[in-house]
Amino acid sequence: MNKEISDLLKYVKSEASEKANDHLIFPLFKKIFSKDTFKKESEASGADIYIEGRIIVELKTNHDDWCSGFFQALHYQKKSLNFSSVCVISHNFIGLWKLNQIPDFAIDLYKKAEASKPASEIGVKNSKSVNNGKKKEILAKSFFVLDKDNFEQNELYINVYLSEFVDKLQNLDSVRQQINPQNFINKIDLLKKFFETPMDAVHCFYAVISYWDITSTIPEAKQSKPNYLEVIGRNGKQRSEEVEINPRFHKEFIKFIESHYIFTNEEAGISIDYYFSRFDEVLSAVDPEYVKQHGIFFTDINLSKFALWFVHYYQEKKLAEKYIVFDPAGGSGNLVTSWRKNHLKHKIVSELQPDLLKTIERRMKQDEMHIESGFTIIPKTTENRGLNFIDKSALEYLAEIEKVLHEKNLKLDKPIAYLLNPPYKNTDENEEKRIGKEAEYITHPTIIDFTGEDAAKERYLAFLAQIINLSETQIAKNPDLKPMILIFTPTSWLIPRPTYQEFREKFDKYFKYENGFIVTSYEFFKLSGRFPISFTIWSYNYTTKGNKNTIKLNDYTELKSEALNINWNIPFDELDKKVLKILKSSKKVLFDNSRGDIRESLPKLKHINKNEYFQQPRYD
Repeated sequence: MNKEISDLLKYVKSEASEKANDHLIFPLFKKIFSKDTFKKESEASGADIYIEGRIIVELKTNHDDWCSGFFQALHYQKKSLNFSSVCVISHNFIGLWKLNQIPDFAIDLYKKAEASKPASEIGVKNSKSVNNGKKKEILAKSFFVLDKDNFEQNELYINVYLSEFVDKLQNLDSVRQQINPQNFINKIDLLKKFFETPMDAVHCFYAVISYWDITSTIPEAKQSKPNYLEVIGRNGKQRSEEVEINPRFHKEFIKFIESHYIFTNEEAGISIDYYFSRFDEVLSAVDPEYVKQHGIFFTDINLSKFALWFVHYYQEKKLAEKYIVFDPAGGSGNLVTSWRKNHLKHKIVSELQPDLLKTIERRMKQDEMHIESGFTIIPKTTENRGLNFIDKSALEYLAEIEKVLHEKNLKLDKPIAYLLNPPYKNTDENEEKRIGKEAEYITHPTIIDFTGEDAAKERYLAFLAQIINLSETQIAKNPDLKPMILIFTPTSWLIPRPTYQEFREKFDKYFKYENGFIVTSYEFFKLSGRFPISFTIWSYNYTTKGNKNTIKLNDYTELKSEALNINWNIPFDELDKKVLKILKSSKKVLFDNSRGDIRESLPKLKHINKNEYFQQPRYD
């Protein structure tokens, strides 16, 4: 309804008379309620818009006339019109009320009005009889309201509210409105007004989502904690964590929660975890520059499941029995939460950003599978800090992990399988834009010593170097351990480009290439441009001469993201058949320099004025 919403915005922003602009409003109500039920003016006892049994709409020119419009609309019940909701639209104002929720004093005024009087006259009279306090009470009882302050915000934000208004109109008869995969990001946008920062709104959504059903209620704040509210859901049996909200927003926040619910359908794959899996879209909508400067490209949930299917099918069927899985760049948690308990048991997750860690922990706590199989968040989210994977020595970093595990009576008694999609950002780019985004990844000298200065600027290479340092540190304590790497990266280091040759020579001494695949960037990641992203599997195998790693990757660059939108919970034999069918036309591709430099394959061109030849330029 983009055109209809755009026209609605034109009306409320315009200072022209209602009669001059009413044509901007009619199409919206005709589309929502159908042309057959739509009536206006002479067909509706003089009302601007009337949908029998549903709604009466009064259009006004001036903002301050909204209250007279409200009482005018109510009076049409005495003109034999039948409706359950009232709407008023004027300059910089939209209000929507359900008749069974308006204040008692407004009902009393309506009942006392003479039926024979014109509705417009009664509207003005009743409006004059209520003071500002009662007008605020009328607004507080609204099903939806947009007032002057809202229209002072940017148009993108206003459109979110207008979409919410349309949603309310489409669900007039619902006791609660549904929050679903199509609208949940817009609903988070609506939560922003209750918080100081957009990120606080995101945290609120994911803090209460597991308890937000059709039974959810919010009790008043405790006297001992006047700034905190909690959602009670699942028929009063479970409570969310407490959410800090300024008391002046409490009534409106409670109204918002108690008039909505989270839609789930396990059979269709719409679980609470589904909403967590789209955390990347939420974060990108809230602060795209934050995502960009962190070099965060969250892994698509279905690609995550596919990658772990790939590991299970081609490489290691008993990963959970032999390894402890560790993701030091957890992001949205899609990788470590995306496979079954018999393949990924106890998991360790860390992140530089505490905002991301809190979300991952909430995600795992709401899923019995993760609670049963076990997980550890490092550092503790109660400390409100993240953990930079590359600013410490391996010994210091391993000590951090062991400290938290020791507090849980656990220890690193198995080799680590490093499962990650690290940041891809080159630290040379746009340094000034990272200010205030906490996107500074300080790199420890031991890592730079391994990679070299130039290669260390690529964060994913710094991550790989740290993994080697950690592996060496863990093996020094237990020589029998054989760590693994399961990693998404760009492909430049696999060929490798000249800048990365020295790094690869060192890396190949420690890890043996096992298997991998490539997909196209924009199909599965929020990236512009079309280039390959690889997922590669490596096993620890130190040799001074270096492993003779021939990088052959399964070429899935023709794979479309929708092809992997399948039920990953079916039995393994069925799943294998389904996925192998999708991959049946794929081939392997060799990633090396055997075909030479592409520049040298270009033809020689004869100079137009000289009797000599030169190499064809690449840009030609």
